[in-house]
Amino acid sequence: MTSNEVIRKALEEPMFRCELKERQREVLWLTLEGKARREIAAIMFMTEVNVQKHLQHIYMKLGIEGKTQLARWVIDTLGSTLFVTPTITTDQFVQIAERALANRR
Repeated sequence: MTSNEVIRKALEEPMFRCELKERQREVLWLTLEGKARREIAAIMFMTEVNVQKHLQHIYMKLGIEGKTQLARWVIDTLGSTLFVTPTITTDQFVQIAERALANRR
C-alpha cells in the first residue's frame, strides 16, 4: 500500500469521520496531496477564502496551527504505516515538506 493510500484510508477512520465534515476531509486530502489553495478551490468549486476557512477549521479540530504541523501530525499519527523502512528522520521530512509547501505558494 502506498503512502497516499494509507493516508486516504486513515482519513476514512471513524475518528476522522466524526471530527471532520466531508468537505473538510476533501480539503485535507487535497492539501496532503500538495495542492495549492487556488487548485483546491477550482477542484471543489469554491473560493480560496472558503478553502482557507476549511483549513482553519481542520487545523483547529486537529489541534495544529498550519501546514508544517499538519506534516508532523501525519507522521505522528500514521508514521509507522507510512514507511516500510524510513530513510529520513521526521525533522528531515518536515524540512522537505516546508520547502515544498513554500514553493507552491
